[in-house]
Formats: sequence, C-alpha cells, structure tokens
Amino acid sequence: MEDDAMSSLEPVEQRAWEVLIQLTTRLPAVIDSRLLRDFGLTHFQYRLLVLLDRQCDGELRMVELTHRMGASISRVSHVVSRLEDQGLARRIGANGKPGVHVRLTELGRRMVADVMPWYQDTARSLILDHLNREETSQLATLGELLTTRLAGSRWSTELGA
Repeated sequence: MEDDAMSSLEPVEQRAWEVLIQLTTRLPAVIDSRLLRDFGLTHFQYRLLVLLDRQCDGELRMVELTHRMGASISRVSHVVSRLEDQGLARRIGANGKPGVHVRLTELGRRMVADVMPWYQDTARSLILDHLNREETSQLATLGELLTTRLAGSRWSTELGA
C-alpha cells in the first residue's frame, strides 16, 4: 500500500526521493561510526577541522564556520567546545576583527593530516570507485544544484544556515 504522503509523487520522483533519503541517512552513519572508532571524531567535527585547515592561517570567524557547515551557531559552538577539549581547535579573541574566531591548533593540523588518507580512501571505496567519471561529474553537479537551492530556500533558516 502506497503511503498517502508520497502518493502525489510520480513513481520516478518517489524512487529518487527514497534513494536520496536512504543515502543521506546511511552514508553519514557509516562515516561517523568509522571515524569515531578509528580517530575519535565525528564526521561533522572532521569537516569543521578541514575547513579550518584550508585557511592559510587556520582560522575562521565562528559565523563563517556556521555558514559553511550549514548548521546552527549553537551546534557549531558545541562542536568547537568539544574540539577545544581535545586540543584540536581553540576560540581566540578577534584582535580588532569583528566576532569570535576559531583557530586550528597544531594537534588539529596533525589530526587532519592523519585522517585525510583514510577519508579519501573511504570516499573512494564507498562511492567514487562505483561511478565512472561522467557519473561522478553528474553527482557533483546535482549535489551542488540541490545544496544551492536548499541554502536559498525558506528551509535554510530552519537549518541555521
């Protein structure tokens, strides 16, 4: 019996939606469990560290981190507190710049360097090795399109983005 909430979707739309939900539920769970087991980090924590690592000074304003992570300020603040407890990042005064900044510590840089090969291997083994170059490009294009639309939608305020 077809679910009433999904009955207005055409079969291909329902299939696409269901697959997207399964992928966006299962993939983070697998990555989180492996990262926690092997490195003591969640995927969200690791992505935040990578964002900091990509900055030439290893530093971003808290507001910018929130925007780039697509999360609420309270979630990012909580995660930064946990990273501070682990010695991987720290909040710093703005030094004449507006807002609170978060800086990657040397230990945080080493953690990113240690995790990166594992992370890239995981991306390949879970997804990328199963797609050809054209499919990978299509996946990137669709992901960018949907992420941009979601960020510009009325739902983005609910995400804190």
